[in-house]
This record gives sequence, structure tokens and C-alpha cells, in this order.
Amino acid sequence: MVVVKIEDLIRYSSLNPLFPKAFDWLKTTDLTKTETGKVVIDGQYLFANVQKYDTKSVEEAAFEQHRKYIDIQVVVSGAERMDIADAANLTVKDPYNAEKDMQKFTGDYAQSVALTPGYACILFPEDAHRPCVHPDGKTKTQVHKICMKIRL
Repeated sequence: MVVVKIEDLIRYSSLNPLFPKAFDWLKTTDLTKTETGKVVIDGQYLFANVQKYDTKSVEEAAFEQHRKYIDIQVVVSGAERMDIADAANLTVKDPYNAEKDMQKFTGDYAQSVALTPGYACILFPEDAHRPCVHPDGKTKTQVHKICMKIRL
């Protein structure tokens, strides 16, 4: 997991051949005007899911893990807390769904990250994450977020 200012994402370009294209899209797109839904950037290899939602309580949110894609999550407006843990230390809630590239877990978290505008969180397959949690643990917040998916 990497948390970094959006303008510093370029430092991580060498980690995946699609990262430069993803970072360029984030840099050249007016994220405040993105509409909800899927934005295809490079076929099935690179796309962005634009989301608008209210944050959830910890009890309502679940850990998730992806095997085929790296996530780059960027909050455009609002704020949320994301809990991150090693999936090996969690309990499987649902079997892996290959079509959705998602497996859900329950358990305790190792650390929390505050996602606020101006920052990006890069999540690799080993990073089980519980997104969409109320930033202070209890107060509902409306969030506009970009979840970029980069194929491994």
C-alpha cells in the first residue's frame, strides 16, 4: 500500500507499465466533473470506476481483496477512512468472485488511512482493504471517489 499526494504519483511509474497512463489520466482529467460509472482508458487493462456514495459504519463495511487488478483510489470530495490488513490475517466472508475480481473478509485491521482530496492510495493484491468507512468512525459523509483499476 502506498499513500501519496496525487502530484507525486509519478515517482511510482516504474512499478507497473500502465501506471504512467493512469497517472496521466488523473493529472489531465477534471476529476470534479467526472460522472459516476466506468470510464475505459485502455480496454480491460486500465479503467476508472467513478463513485458517489455515503460512507458506512465499520460494521456495514467489509474488507475486500483483488487478485487481477491494482487499485488506485482517489477521493475527489468528502473524506473516508480506509482500513488495511494482510488478508492472511482475516477470515474469509465470501469465496473469491473471479468475474468481480473480489473476495470479502471480516476481521480486525492493521492500520487506517484517511483518504482526503489531493491524495491517492495504491493498493496491491496483498492489501486487503475496507473502504468507505466514516472518517471519524461515526459521522456519515458524502464521497466522490475515483477507483482506478490497473490489470496485473
